[in-house]
Amino acid sequence: MATNIFGGLTAAVLALSIWMGFKNNDEFKNQQNLNERAAIQLKAGQEDLTNLTAKRDETVTSKEATLAENVQESEKLEKVITEVAAIEADITSQKSIVSSNESKIASNNDILKGLPDPDILVPQITATKNNIAQLKSDIESDEANLENLKQREESTRTLAANKRNVIEHQTAGKSLPSLSTTVQSVYRNWGFVTLNGGNAHGVVPGSVLDVLRNGEVVAKLKVTAVEQNRAAADIIPDALPVIVALRSGDRVVAEKIAQQ
Repeated sequence: MATNIFGGLTAAVLALSIWMGFKNNDEFKNQQNLNERAAIQLKAGQEDLTNLTAKRDETVTSKEATLAENVQESEKLEKVITEVAAIEADITSQKSIVSSNESKIASNNDILKGLPDPDILVPQITATKNNIAQLKSDIESDEANLENLKQREESTRTLAANKRNVIEHQTAGKSLPSLSTTVQSVYRNWGFVTLNGGNAHGVVPGSVLDVLRNGEVVAKLKVTAVEQNRAAADIIPDALPVIVALRSGDRVVAEKIAQQ
C-alpha cells in the first residue's frame, strides 16, 4: 500500500518535473525569442541613433553654412541699402537741379517774350560783333601809332637834348664829355697832331683836349680844325711839367674828364 502511494507520488513528481521541464523549455524559448527580438530592436535602435546623429551633424553643418550665408547676405543687403540711399539722395539732388533749371528756363522764356524775332536779331548781333571787332582793330592800330609817335617824340627829345648839349659845348668852346678818340698822326716838327675823330665824335674847334696813356695825362691839345670824322690839334707846349713824346694810338678825351 505504502509502496503504491510512494510510487504514485514518484510518478506524480516525475510527471510534474516533466511538465515543469516542458514549461521551462517553452519559457526559455520564449525568452530566447524575446532576447533575439530585443537584440534586433537594439541594433535597429543603434542604427537609427547613428542615422539620427549623422542627420543632426548634417543639419548643424547646414545651419552653420546657412547662417554664414545669411551673414554675407545681410552685409550685401546693408551695402545695397547704403547704395540705394546714396542713389536716392542723388536723385533728390538731380530733381532739385532740374527744378531750378526749369525755373530758369521759364524765367528766360518770359524775358525772351519781349525780345525781337531771332531772325532779325541774329544778323544785328553779327553786324554789331563785326563792328566791335573792327573798332578793336582800329584801336589797336591807333595805340600802335600812338606808341610809335611816343617813341619818335622821345627820340626827338633825346636828339634835341643832344643837339642842345653840343651847341652849349660848342658855344663854350669845349668838346663833348663823351668824346673818346685816338691820335692818328704826330707832326713833331710842326707841333700838331691829327685825330681819328671829328664833329661826329664830339670834337669842338678851339677846345682843349687831354692825351692819355696808361690812364695818365701826358699832353694837352688845342683843336684847330674839325671835319666830320677827323680833326687837327696843336700840341700845347709847357702845359705839363714833364714833356712826353706823343705817338699814334694815344687816347684823346675832352679836358674835363681827363682824370676819370
